Amino acid sequence: MHGRKREQYKALQRDPAVVSKLAAKAQQWHTLVREVLAEDSPPQRQLALTEKMLFVNPDPLYLWNIRRRVLLSLQNEAENDNKTTFLSNELGLTQAALENNPKAYGAWLHRKWVLSSSVMISSSTDDTALLENELQLIQMFLQKDERNFHGWNYRRFIVSLLLGDHPDDTNDNVEAFDASQIVVTHKRVRAPATTDRRHEILQAEWDFTQQKIQDNFSNYSAIHYRTRLFPWKLETTFDVETLLTEEWSMILNAVFTEPDDQTAWWYAQYLLRNGPRDQAFYPHLIQTQVIEPLRELLLEAPESKWVPLGLYLLLDAFPDPRTREERQQCLATLQITDADRKQRYEYLLRQLRAESLGDISTM
Repeated sequence: MHGRKREQYKALQRDPAVVSKLAAKAQQWHTLVREVLAEDSPPQRQLALTEKMLFVNPDPLYLWNIRRRVLLSLQNEAENDNKTTFLSNELGLTQAALENNPKAYGAWLHRKWVLSSSVMISSSTDDTALLENELQLIQMFLQKDERNFHGWNYRRFIVSLLLGDHPDDTNDNVEAFDASQIVVTHKRVRAPATTDRRHEILQAEWDFTQQKIQDNFSNYSAIHYRTRLFPWKLETTFDVETLLTEEWSMILNAVFTEPDDQTAWWYAQYLLRNGPRDQAFYPHLIQTQVIEPLRELLLEAPESKWVPLGLYLLLDAFPDPRTREERQQCLATLQITDADRKQRYEYLLRQLRAESLGDISTM
């Protein structure tokens, strides 16, 4: 229980008055559950009960499932005005539930379902304002908890609707920009955004991640979202060299502030894998604007694990016989600063030595 020491919480659980009160609440809850699950329970009564129960506890998925089944059965008979009321009621309920518990899986899933349904049933109206209001709402949630991955996932879902992409149950790890993770299947009814509108939406999201990263570079959720946007940004940017320079500069600012910030190094590895390595400027940029500063940082933070590892990965990404000894030194340092992976670094050292012997034998 937040704000209380474990001993205080355990003492409360042993208090007969508290135990009796909790038992009464549990009994009341089970009574309501039986009524909701009863086969002869009227639909409107089920809606009223599930709303009451979800206000108290938004976690039980089965209550959200029951509510959706009832709403679907009623929607088939409803008029358009009732459908508007449905949208307002369900958005209000889920917002209240999320204010109670911002990480309630069921509430986020239900809100996705509601928004998907609204796009489907109100295709004759412009729902852009509704979706943009959702972005404002999720911004409020992320101000309270900048790392709430439910909120970030929901933001990507809303953006996919604004873009006119088809929300489905696509896994969030795929490269394509369609991060919905919702089991709602229906035909596309919202026209895809124009090229200019698409650019406007995604640029706003790019700027949003920029602001969140500036607030706290350790915000892994913001960095993850940026990697989802990066392929689009790379494809649509005229000055790719400036883009990469700015991204690497942002990383260096983070690691010079906190050398062992894993989020910064994770993004560095992402850029290394997904940057335009086939373009002539990129190796020079890495050498002069990334590797050289990291060499200086290594002298300032000799006990860091991530600095020698990052330097090794960068040097190894653009292999040069002249940097082989430096790469060996990085691995030797890592055997000390990251002893748990000593055998891994020894294996890499043996590979480098074998390459060196191979070069000598061909001379």
